[in-house]
Amino acid sequence: MTTPAPSNAYRIACDTDGDPFVNTSAVLLASAARTLATTAAITNSKWRGICIVVKVTARVGATTLTPKLSLKGPVSGTYDLDFWTAAAAINSAAGTFAYLLYPAETPAVVTFTEEVNVTVPRDIQLTITPNNADAVTYSAGIYYLL
Repeated sequence: MTTPAPSNAYRIACDTDGDPFVNTSAVLLASAARTLATTAAITNSKWRGICIVVKVTARVGATTLTPKLSLKGPVSGTYDLDFWTAAAAINSAAGTFAYLLYPAETPAVVTFTEEVNVTVPRDIQLTITPNNADAVTYSAGIYYLL
């Protein structure tokens, strides 16, 4: 009896190194009190979309936060091209805010803070900017989506 060859489904579902294409997640910014704009570089090597999650746990005063993604310029090598900015600033002392950037419609049962129908490029940077110098404690994470 011979062993069957690996299925085409396995070959299609893996990259050139044999790593499986699966949805995965990562912490971009660990929870900390911040008063200045904070950035995190993101390399999107094989996913079509992402979900950025910002969790606010405390704030001083009425500080708001605005998440933004910038593209890395192919010539400059810096993140100087705006790709997406949240339609509304985060204006809450506590809560979780999820931003979906994905090239397809999502099921109606899933609720995001904002949805953008777009394919995410390779080199991007998340910047979260407060509107003043009062401290806000927050963290940010990312889901990479097939």
